[in-house]
Amino acid sequence: MFKSIFGKSFATTSFACAAAVILFAGVFAPATFAAGFVKQDLNYTDSLDSLANPECGFYNAQVTKFYPDGSTNCGDGYVCHTWGKIFQMRVDISRFSDNGCFKRDDRCETQRFNPAMTASNGRQTVADSCKEAVQAKQAADSKFCKSQPFTEEFLSTIREFFQEARDENRSLIVRLSYDSWYDGHQNGEPDQEQIRKHLEQIGPLYSEYSDVIVYVELGIYGRWGEQNGSYQGTNAVIADAMQTLLDNTVPEIKTGPRRPDIISVWHGLGNSQGYADFVVDSSLAKAAFAKKGDDIYRVGIYNDGYLGNSGDMGTYGMGWPNGLTRENGIRYFETYSHHVPFGGELVYNSNESRGPINSPRYLSYEGFRTHTSYLHRGYDENVINAWNDSTFDGEHDPEYIGHDGFTYVRNHLGYRYILRESNVMDSVGIGGKLKANLKIENVGFGNMTQRRKVTLVLKQGSTVREIVPSKAFDPWDLLSRPVTLDATAAEINSVNGSVAVMQYAKYGSGLHEVSIEAALPENLPQGEWDVYVRISRNANYPADSNYQTVRFGNAVSQFDSTTGSNYIGKFVLSDKVPVEEDVFIAPQEFANIAPQKLANISIRLDGSALYVRGAREVNVFDLNGNLILSRNGLDEMGSTRIEDSALQQNHGVLIVRGKNALGQTAIQKVRLAR
Repeated sequence: MFKSIFGKSFATTSFACAAAVILFAGVFAPATFAAGFVKQDLNYTDSLDSLANPECGFYNAQVTKFYPDGSTNCGDGYVCHTWGKIFQMRVDISRFSDNGCFKRDDRCETQRFNPAMTASNGRQTVADSCKEAVQAKQAADSKFCKSQPFTEEFLSTIREFFQEARDENRSLIVRLSYDSWYDGHQNGEPDQEQIRKHLEQIGPLYSEYSDVIVYVELGIYGRWGEQNGSYQGTNAVIADAMQTLLDNTVPEIKTGPRRPDIISVWHGLGNSQGYADFVVDSSLAKAAFAKKGDDIYRVGIYNDGYLGNSGDMGTYGMGWPNGLTRENGIRYFETYSHHVPFGGELVYNSNESRGPINSPRYLSYEGFRTHTSYLHRGYDENVINAWNDSTFDGEHDPEYIGHDGFTYVRNHLGYRYILRESNVMDSVGIGGKLKANLKIENVGFGNMTQRRKVTLVLKQGSTVREIVPSKAFDPWDLLSRPVTLDATAAEINSVNGSVAVMQYAKYGSGLHEVSIEAALPENLPQGEWDVYVRISRNANYPADSNYQTVRFGNAVSQFDSTTGSNYIGKFVLSDKVPVEEDVFIAPQEFANIAPQKLANISIRLDGSALYVRGAREVNVFDLNGNLILSRNGLDEMGSTRIEDSALQQNHGVLIVRGKNALGQTAIQKVRLAR
């Protein structure tokens, strides 16, 4: 069935008609309309603006102490709530552990009330007087620390925090710790069975808010939840807790321990000789990795010694005599953690021979390998101040050369999409398909870590329509620039953790060519429309209140804050434009005409002149259906050149209709240049 520009349809069941279709298709095939793609006159550069996109950036943090009765405390004068675009909830659950109420100056500091501590394991059993004191406090004060499951009141209150973040369009990083006030207390955890129970209880709540919770820093053990200063927090025990969390959350929840050697033990690759087996490309490691299934793509680390020295202050190098090297850790993250957040807290320069690496220039190399996406805004201020005072000179990011280093790092945390080229169909017929071909570059260190949807937003004056495309790209696949090392393992290890390693770096591209296609509603008003790409969580404008929409890093003038969408160009909708399948228009009697008697009609444009062959009559219209010129009595056997001032005065897309003596009609779109 072929649909005419006038809304009529003609059957093509007879051989004669089918043959005619073949004859005309050779001249007016759909490929003819490829010329309708027009490069849009837009700004294709990085604006260097700070973006408030979900998932990534510099985060704020606050410690919130939760009590079994559901009450909270954030310190004198502080209101407990979330704020900013990305926020770290440091959840103090010390009141759910017998060991959580001790302070640094408590006389029981090294003799915790913990049944696991006995003389047989080399640690002194807690004094009876201390036990009695703790038990007395537990009996007298319902808020005093007591190992127990999470209460419904606690779970209800923390849900309110998660809901507030959702309502305010925020992203959360969550860490649990039994260290009271995150003040550096050791051994605050309850026994492992109770820890598992807590993770089993809170896992479903994390899953319920998987759109809000970007990353769960496993925490739990040791000082500040950083998994040091804990008698029971061995790598195997921490790995067990991590697996418990993975088993009790949906795949969208990403988590990780403090260090990669814990991940190595999780894979069963650690032993008494260290972590020599944790080599990403080895057959042994690959076999161990395969056993974890898709869980491997959910795991990273949180690096609270980031860039402090060549080992990130104990993040890398753990294990004797074969420590887990920085390169092996990074290779793991760049291979399996494409969509897992990476970041933490910066550390000021540690005095060592390899020199500082906490510079924007070094991050322009390693940040792309680890997919760095979030950093603490307040730690370390010395490093951040130095970045503000520095000038970026990385040759692989020319748009940032000469700007301060802080701007470079801020704008590269996580993903950052820059529209580098947009080609949109200049015109579409009623009920036709709108198509666009785009070039989008992810210039950020990282990638999108949560799934989002792509829609098209069309605007004409006050009229706004969101359309779900029949074909679209997935922003998940817009990966950042790959960076590899072209060197031997020995060469890398000799300079690893220093700026010198950058001499071996090979930089790829984060540029992606994508397309999008959408069938337009037949009731869409004719005329010129602006087209926007919208990346959002729910794809339901305006009901979704622009929840988790993503702005490109181009000029702010190309972002529509009302719809949360990015401008890619314009097109004209007109009933004078054939839809893609409308190669020609034939009258009803067309089926009775023998194919060999059909004359070809060809129309082409050369500059401002039209050349027509095989037509007796030619009419030219603009996209609003206005007749611009008409010619009759043309020589069908020859080629006729038509050049008229009316053509020269009408730039842009025109519709040319040619008709021969048999009544056969062909339609062609042409574009007149200025």
